[in-house]
Amino acid sequence: MLNPKKGAKKVNVAILIIAVILIALFVLLQKKPIFEKKEIVKVAFMGDFSNDKSTTESALTAVKIAVEDMNRIYNKKYELVVYDVNKNSKADVENAFKRAGNENVLAIISKFNPANNPANEKIPTIYIGGTKKESTKREKFYWGIRLFFIASDYVDQHFKLIKLRYNISSAAFIADNQDWLSDDFMKNVESFNGIKLSTYRFNRTKIPEITNDIKQKNPDTVMLLTSDGRATSFLRKAKEDGLNNNLFLVFATTNVSFLILEDSIPERIIIAPPPADKLGPIEEVKDAFGEFNRRVFLLTNSTATNLQLDAYDAVSLIAYTASSISATSNPETIKQERQKFIEELWGIKQFASLKGSLTPNGKTGYFERTHVNTFYIEDARFKSAKDVII
Repeated sequence: MLNPKKGAKKVNVAILIIAVILIALFVLLQKKPIFEKKEIVKVAFMGDFSNDKSTTESALTAVKIAVEDMNRIYNKKYELVVYDVNKNSKADVENAFKRAGNENVLAIISKFNPANNPANEKIPTIYIGGTKKESTKREKFYWGIRLFFIASDYVDQHFKLIKLRYNISSAAFIADNQDWLSDDFMKNVESFNGIKLSTYRFNRTKIPEITNDIKQKNPDTVMLLTSDGRATSFLRKAKEDGLNNNLFLVFATTNVSFLILEDSIPERIIIAPPPADKLGPIEEVKDAFGEFNRRVFLLTNSTATNLQLDAYDAVSLIAYTASSISATSNPETIKQERQKFIEELWGIKQFASLKGSLTPNGKTGYFERTHVNTFYIEDARFKSAKDVII
């Protein structure tokens, strides 16, 4: 026979359990964030998908990755609009800018040279590219700004540190591109000032002549701005010709070829890789750039380029600036937002990008990337040359 007291006790326990569950659900529901609709900010990408298909699609891949990331980071919904402009013709560019204006685009990322930028369409634009020719005129233009890899800036930043660390007063400079031996290039490398400089155009058949002349002049350092393959060819011959004890500053990637040839090239070598270079296998993800590089590799089966790095950073700059001014892409206020945006963009200082920092140069119209990374070779490994005397 059921004990009434025991039955009542079980009922009370059941009620207590149900009450606890209901209270817990109530607390959880109270803490659950209410869905908040993000404000949409339109960003455009402009490129030539017919005549410059490979590099345009490459840049767009990086832009799409960046848009995904920015939508997670900022309390905005960045909507990407893509315009295909044929051969960068003036008429097509003007039409694309007009469409962007009518479609309330806040800012544009363009794969083109800004020469055909329509002055009447006042839309903030970041022009991206790979390596910029030194002969290109550097001039500021208000509604646009350029983000390119500039070889003279790259050389200047690295040589400036090496010059001080090793007390360099003379140097030999070898390049395989005539642009890099031009007056335009030289005047932009401020750290060359006061240096007794000998310049040489790389020629595989004339390597013995070059090494012999360098040996006679005996400069404090020998600099190489060439492809990785040409650099290794020159370095092997330089050691054979008795330049083993000279300090070499090599502007090249951290290519495994340098490790393989460690015993066949001079001992005192400092490798100064460009910003998009990576160190180590693709699986080793140690920072934001490593993660970006991994994603690019999965999508394209190749490592990230300077163009893709610039494309990603252009989106980051736009998202950061749009967030700073609380942009909305509202048709009624878009013109004022664009004006605020461009003012904010020009005022950025030391923006933390995927590699180094970016600051707009008000005199030249370019973003200057500050990123110095150097390595020396020891026991078939690249090791940091920062604060180390080789």
